Amino acid sequence: SCEINGDPPHAIWRKDRWVVTSTDRPTGLPLVLFLMSREHLDFTDLDDDLAAEFGQVTSWLHRIMAHLPNIGRVHVAKWGDGGSHLHVWFIARPARLPHILGSMAVEWNEMLPPGPEDVWRADLVSIARHLATHDGQALV
Repeated sequence: SCEINGDPPHAIWRKDRWVVTSTDRPTGLPLVLFLMSREHLDFTDLDDDLAAEFGQVTSWLHRIMAHLPNIGRVHVAKWGDGGSHLHVWFIARPARLPHILGSMAVEWNEMLPPGPEDVWRADLVSIARHLATHDGQALV
């Protein structure tokens, strides 16, 4: 396995073995974030300690995103097609669009116009700072 040197593009938070990144600009849905292992691993490579950390960070990130006032639901997904590095998607749908369900959220993200950049940036800062109250370092 190999370590990610430095922070990947659009990183908003990190700790010793994990990093959360964002898209490079607002998308059709309020937020699309990625939780990645800093080491080049996939689920099958996680020992029990790393798997427990993954579960803890996943719970923190989901809970923080879900409590934002403009978020109706947070979908968590992992697709492994074309790559073996562990990166899990956290896809937030708007509070007022309850018909965006399941895997179709990714399709809606491409179809809807981007949201306001100021709200998106404020959400990223809020998420990073809340994660850092648990552990790690906010990068935005």
